[in-house]
Amino acid sequence: MEDFKVINQELASFTSKATKNEHDPFSDDAEEPAQPIHPLAGKTMIVCATKIDSANPEKLKKLTAHIKRRKLEFHAISAVTGQGSTN
Repeated sequence: MEDFKVINQELASFTSKATKNEHDPFSDDAEEPAQPIHPLAGKTMIVCATKIDSANPEKLKKLTAHIKRRKLEFHAISAVTGQGSTN
């Protein structure tokens, strides 16, 4: 879950169009409507956890819960086992 937050913070650092109130829309304590802090903030986000065959189950569970709280689309897949793929 920490990696997810870090990636979103890195995305935010690539913009020169930060808003006055740099509210983190991906924070657990977000009470106000998220204000975009980078160009991708207004886009639909789809989160995909890969290599779940070798992932730490507890970390995957925490990530899944975090993503669901954010009401984002989430997929967990494994290329090795085929888990999560629809083929």
